[in-house]
Amino acid sequence: MLTCFWLKKDLTLEDRERFNRFDIYTCPISEQNYIDTGLDFLDPATPDPSDDLADIIEEVTVEKYRIDCGFRTDGVYNHRGAVLVVQTHEQVYGTPSENPTQIERMIWQEISIRAMSVQALRSIYSKFRQGSLQPTEDWEANAKSALPVKHVEIKDFELDPPTKPNNGQFDWDKYHGKS
Repeated sequence: MLTCFWLKKDLTLEDRERFNRFDIYTCPISEQNYIDTGLDFLDPATPDPSDDLADIIEEVTVEKYRIDCGFRTDGVYNHRGAVLVVQTHEQVYGTPSENPTQIERMIWQEISIRAMSVQALRSIYSKFRQGSLQPTEDWEANAKSALPVKHVEIKDFELDPPTKPNNGQFDWDKYHGKS
């Protein structure tokens, strides 16, 4: 997770000195200065240092925050000037990795939030997790109308035995129809 304070463009040297405990970075795309705080502002127990710095902070962002349960609809949510984007990810893999005998499926949602303050950031996240916000852009509704969803369940399967290494040799004739 990446939590940043985006700084106003007209910072003075005195303003920069107020951030002496943080490194100031510059975004290569927007050329705007930001601070990667390394703090979890979605946790209400985390102190909010932005109150003292509100005059020089333009926005607060959280990127790639992961939730593993209590999923909500994929899309864009808005609340009092804050914007939250959520997208579901899925990974299917075999275990053990060398000779898989079982298929595992991992599902999580990744959330990004952009707000004017930590308080607004916490507010939209809280309402989102409670389920009291509806998306302004519902990506799932659009996806379901475009493509049918198929559910596949693998009950039992057998894998081919692993092939022997060829010590860097590649049998070109075998793949070009020559025996």
